[in-house]
Amino acid sequence: MLYIGPALGVGTGILIVLILLLILFSFGYRLWFFFSNLSYATTKTNREKKSGAKIFGLSFYLALLVSFVIIFTLDPELFGKEYDGYYGKKILGLPIWVTILVFLLIIGAFTVTIYTLYKRRVERLSTATSKEETEGYKFSPLHVVVLLSIVLWYVQTIIGMWVISLGSISVSSLLLGLFAGILLGQGLIWLKPLFFDTAKNSLRLLNQLVAPKNAPDKLELLNSATNKTLGNLFSLTFYLAVIFYDAYVLSYVVFSESSSASYSIIWVLVALSVGTILPFLRRKKRSSTYSDFSQLFHHLILDNYHVGKTLLKRQIKRTKNPVKEGVVSAVVVTGLARSGTTALTRLLNERGPFRSLDYSNMPVLLAPRLWARLYRPNREEKQERAHGDGIKVGLASVEALEEYFFKVIKDDKFITEDRLLRHDLSVSENELYRKYFKSLCKPGELYLAKNNNAILRLPSLTKLNPDLRVFILIRDPLEHAYSLHGQHQNFLQQQEKDPFILTYMNWLGHHEFGKGQLPFDLGALGDDRDREKLDFWLARWIEYYSYAKNLKGVEFIRYEEFLARPSQVVERIAKETGMTINAENIPVFEKTPEAPRGFSPDLALKAQKVYEGLG
Repeated sequence: MLYIGPALGVGTGILIVLILLLILFSFGYRLWFFFSNLSYATTKTNREKKSGAKIFGLSFYLALLVSFVIIFTLDPELFGKEYDGYYGKKILGLPIWVTILVFLLIIGAFTVTIYTLYKRRVERLSTATSKEETEGYKFSPLHVVVLLSIVLWYVQTIIGMWVISLGSISVSSLLLGLFAGILLGQGLIWLKPLFFDTAKNSLRLLNQLVAPKNAPDKLELLNSATNKTLGNLFSLTFYLAVIFYDAYVLSYVVFSESSSASYSIIWVLVALSVGTILPFLRRKKRSSTYSDFSQLFHHLILDNYHVGKTLLKRQIKRTKNPVKEGVVSAVVVTGLARSGTTALTRLLNERGPFRSLDYSNMPVLLAPRLWARLYRPNREEKQERAHGDGIKVGLASVEALEEYFFKVIKDDKFITEDRLLRHDLSVSENELYRKYFKSLCKPGELYLAKNNNAILRLPSLTKLNPDLRVFILIRDPLEHAYSLHGQHQNFLQQQEKDPFILTYMNWLGHHEFGKGQLPFDLGALGDDRDREKLDFWLARWIEYYSYAKNLKGVEFIRYEEFLARPSQVVERIAKETGMTINAENIPVFEKTPEAPRGFSPDLALKAQKVYEGLG
């Protein structure tokens, strides 16, 4: 416990080495790509030629420069070798023509680097306003640490003389050691945002490295990720060096100038260690239910689709996906949000041989088997979900999580700035989907999914999967619209207090309500997008169920019937799927009818006609 601060420092150092290796691997990859694709820049359009020339971006030259610095300063004796030449035992003891060539390469790297930085600065200054420029210079506690290091550079001798004057270890010198530890621990905490940025950009770099070779703009994105990672790494290394320098100066003068008695050194070490852990004991009020490190982990996994696809390949390896005639392999529960899909899915999951994605699979949704080996959480359901509807959730609770799979394989192409588009699954994409959900199930289990976005791809989904059963829930249109409007207001408030909720919902494709609300474009999407009006939600209801009633291979379940006679609904699903589901003693759901107001009578009448024609 006493060495938590130094341990974090060592861990950070190891992380920096790993990131540097990743950057060097990126450097090597681009060399390999260049020499294995010499025709890349000559067989493209002018724009693509320019992109091809960016194979050697700023990061390439920075990596080249770092490599040569290492070469010039490395002592060959470390490898048991000696070199003769102009520079004795240094690696520079090479033939003169090699030395000249190396220096020319370095001068070229310097020239390109300086020119690139200058050009970027000119472009930035020409496009940014004075306000935007001044906002870039924000105060940071790390600036104080840098200033302190400059002061210590000049006064460390004075501090040493002061410690000598004490004669032996004293309260003052112990306080100095304590302050050195506090500075070290607090400095690491101040570095957290920079550390998080470095981790995110490092994963983005890895994401581009594992991307297919023919991925659009692969090299440009690879260069960008490498540049950002390098920038973060240099900043992180610089501030770490400054922090450790300050702590070293403050503690070293105490060690070196104090009495040599062993008990004195021990007391200074204790003071240093205690000071290091003190900053970590201070608890700050969290603005989110997710901790900072939990949010970082979600970013690292869910933000990088190519890494996700790599994990998916591991998940579905050796998974077979045969279609057996007369045997159902999957059930999808869908409908417009707030139609009872969550309650029905949870009930089926509890009473039948179903397997669903649940919160314990987050955030490694594309490799839940691998994640289950590493993460075994408490599965008790204690907390009411964010909807505020009385439903308790925990890490064992099933939820609409499979949409992330479709977002990844489609690269979010069906998500635009103002709507969600209908799309079809290709045969290969559907094969991936079948292998994915079958990889979740054990023998005898049936895959069960709740997915309110399934409407976007249902025609191709039912056509390509004859062993799939789809149940669409429908609810009285006025009550349904009123509930949607209320949840929209609820999530607007929650996302205002905790912005991570919006990020989280966007990752999972939950665009039902809140700041990220996006309507389904099912062929009749109008221009009126005032979400504060009940008519907007009523219009969404009409569009959704007018489209759904013409779909083939789906079954409709009335929300009101499910509330009043849940056992009969479950028996009906059991008959449709051929599965044994316990439908006995299911309690009736108590629900107080809503009293909507502020809607268009004509729109309400149109919705009622659609409602009566369903089911």
